[in-house]
This record gives sequence, C-alpha cells and structure tokens, in this order.
Amino acid sequence: TPMGMRSTTQAFQFNVPFAQLFQLATPAAQSVPKATVTLADPNRQVVTFDTPMGMMSWGEKIVVGFIPSEAGTVVEVTCTTKGLPNLMQDSRNRTLIAQFVTALSNLAQTTAVEVARS
Repeated sequence: TPMGMRSTTQAFQFNVPFAQLFQLATPAAQSVPKATVTLADPNRQVVTFDTPMGMMSWGEKIVVGFIPSEAGTVVEVTCTTKGLPNLMQDSRNRTLIAQFVTALSNLAQTTAVEVARS
C-alpha cells in the first residue's frame, strides 16, 4: 500500500494459560491511553479496542487474537488505522501494540516474547 501501512500485526508468546491471560486483556487494553474496549469474547478468543481521532491520529482499531498453545498462549495483535494512513502510521501502530503488550505482561507478571506469525 502506498503512503504508509494501514495495518500492523505482531505476535507474542506468553507462558500463561489462555483463560488467565484473557481475563487480563481488558484491563491491559484500558491502560492504553484513551482506548475503549469494544469486544471481549472468550469463545472467539478475541478482544478488540479502539482509540479516538486526535491531533496525531485518525483513530485506530486494535484486534487481539489469542491462540492457546502447549507453552501458554500466543497473542496476535493487529492495529489498523481507521482513516488515511500516513508515513508515521506503522510506528504509531507498533507503539500502541507495545503499550498493550507491556501492560498485559505486567498484569500477568511475565515477559512476552515476540514470535513470527504462524
């Protein structure tokens, strides 16, 4: 896509069971500045949250997918801008993803390790 990327996805391995980690996702999302949780569905193993439009942003939608694994849970986070992407969007997406993953790691008292997407 020209003019910067609309969407950024990163995946992280947590050595925490899905049920435990999922419960922490909503408070982790709420720790991201101005974020509003729009969906938290343990059956679909997904949490979504939005950020509003602002001076530096068109607003973003963040989708967090949980993939239970033998070693714990892989969390795949996709951040997509709602408006026209600019050249800085990918770095802003990564910043938002990092804020969420850091908050989730702190709540789970573990360290997330970035992994390649499956």
